[in-house]
Amino acid sequence: LSNVTIPVEMTDGGEPEVVWTESKKPTAVAVNAADYAQDPAIEGVIAPWHDQTLAWVSQVVAQATETMSAATSVHEDTAIVDFISRVQTDEVKRAFAGTDREDLPIVSAAAPFSRTAVFNEGDVTVADMAALYIYDNTLMAVELTGAQLRDYLEYSARYYAQLPEDTVITDWDEVTNALYPGETRGIPDYAYDILSGVDYHINISLPVGERIENLTYPDGTPVGDTDRIALVLNNYRQSGGSGYPHVVDAPIIYNEQKAIRDLMIDWAIESGVIDPADFFVKNWTVSASTTVVEPEPEPEPEPLRGNVFFLSDDWTSTTHSHTFAYGRAGDEVLVGDWDGDGYDTLGVRRGNAFYLTDTLRGGAADHEFRFGRAHDEVLVGNWDGTAGDTLAVRRGNTYYLMNDLKGGAADIEFNYGRTSDEALAGDWDGDRSDTIAVRRDTTFYVVNEPRGGNADVVYNFGRSGDRALAGDFDGDGTDTISLVRGNMFYINNSHRGGVADTTLTFGRIGDAVMVGDWNGDGVDTPGVNRVV
Repeated sequence: LSNVTIPVEMTDGGEPEVVWTESKKPTAVAVNAADYAQDPAIEGVIAPWHDQTLAWVSQVVAQATETMSAATSVHEDTAIVDFISRVQTDEVKRAFAGTDREDLPIVSAAAPFSRTAVFNEGDVTVADMAALYIYDNTLMAVELTGAQLRDYLEYSARYYAQLPEDTVITDWDEVTNALYPGETRGIPDYAYDILSGVDYHINISLPVGERIENLTYPDGTPVGDTDRIALVLNNYRQSGGSGYPHVVDAPIIYNEQKAIRDLMIDWAIESGVIDPADFFVKNWTVSASTTVVEPEPEPEPEPLRGNVFFLSDDWTSTTHSHTFAYGRAGDEVLVGDWDGDGYDTLGVRRGNAFYLTDTLRGGAADHEFRFGRAHDEVLVGNWDGTAGDTLAVRRGNTYYLMNDLKGGAADIEFNYGRTSDEALAGDWDGDRSDTIAVRRDTTFYVVNEPRGGNADVVYNFGRSGDRALAGDFDGDGTDTISLVRGNMFYINNSHRGGVADTTLTFGRIGDAVMVGDWNGDGVDTPGVNRVV
């Protein structure tokens, strides 16, 4: 709503004429609802829908692993805009799968609609999604040639004012939203498209139409003029919004009338976690200089950094037998025999995504899949007595056990203990199948079947603040529960309280502790995880 003033004067012929001069011309002043008192009668009418809307937008859809801001998206590649393109690209890949378009290169266009949008580390809500993608656009894709895609990018690069070559830019607000002769306003942020799926540099020392340099595919291959490319964009842009070339007349190859914001929300709910490492690629740059493509130097060996593990093969030595880095700082670490070869190795969890390796090393995971929800508690065990450990998740006092390393519906489901209990998994009776035990303060309740009901064994051990670990510490085929206090391990080889059978100081106070059979000898021994 605006208050608009239009000055009108009568001509000598008696006709009304709008006055439009430098000193006198039409004006418009926005009327902001926040500047006016609320009307109780109107509030009463809309309250039910207003409350439902607030409840909807407050829903948490995913966890962000770090804060992602759009504040600088108009002049540098940012993860939060790449998130939009990741969602758009995934949807079109899904639609193209199994069709004659499956092998088309997919390039996604996304605009920095809001410089104030942000995904803060932790909870991401529906409101956060709406603040990032503020329009009710639907997703489309058209087929362009490589030459047409370059034209599209050149048109987008109009967004920047031209500067002298090699100008050092200190205030991007003076460079973006370029105002051209004959226009009444500068190019708005929503009219500036950022592309994912190709690499390019924008040289704003050059005239409009000649600014795009080093346009290549991600593998470095130049984009050819006759290449066939799928450009993913919104319906506003495809229908001519902001005047981009070629897209109005280009063949439409995807149009399922799906709202982009809804796709973003659905993607977040399904993934459970928004991690820039999964989608953020710095594929474009802008400056007042020409980029020079030079061969990349041979990488130098990197020092052992990040999530570093120190593992020992016995209960007598304070030194480690294995050292390596795996995963990232902040990952949840899991220990298990994933391939059933008798050796425990590591896995990490990010949200509801799991990355498991079959050897004690860094590098790519051997098993990748999603299971459960981001907030579930995860347990590792061999639930059916076959070779290899798998996963379970716990929600409240409900356990969902899976007998394969995959997502989907659980194979076993049951309730046990209380929501506030600490849960552990182990083969308590030596039958080769793992079950659940819970700890309540210093009392352990052990059950030998995957079921609810009364515990088979109950005993007290240790102090309330101790860390409890489950494992076979003497190689007899039966798991028991031991404790860690600081960096002191208290090993208990039976289900009883009292004095520990073995003690060992290992690692440093503050290390994350674990146990596993690292050398396949049937005995679980200590390990620590340290971020360095």
